[in-house]
Amino acid sequence: MMRNNGQTNGANMAEMMLIYSNIVDYIVEHKSDSDFQWVKAQKEAADGIGAKITAAEAQNRLDQRKYLNKAIEDFIADPRSETEEAVVEQYNEMVSSPMNFSLLDSVQKPYVPQEL
Repeated sequence: MMRNNGQTNGANMAEMMLIYSNIVDYIVEHKSDSDFQWVKAQKEAADGIGAKITAAEAQNRLDQRKYLNKAIEDFIADPRSETEEAVVEQYNEMVSSPMNFSLLDSVQKPYVPQEL
């Protein structure tokens, strides 16, 4: 929907956030039984998509991504309740950083997804 509307940054942001959301849900559900290769591959995929986002409006969230990636890496290295909580905390920080989807791309009528 967004990509077809010329909203490349918006589509990439939505995709990146969905992957990170899935990672966090997975870690919370599986804890130390997590498939760390899957988690690492998903983190790298999300990070790669994030690297394509060029909008200044996204900068706060992209900066926050570094802390989330570090928390995910720490969890993979030492999966315990403290590192799991840090992943959730950093994800929540990233989601709460203000960002206006309609400013990510210069299109006439931007489609703005809810709850991202």
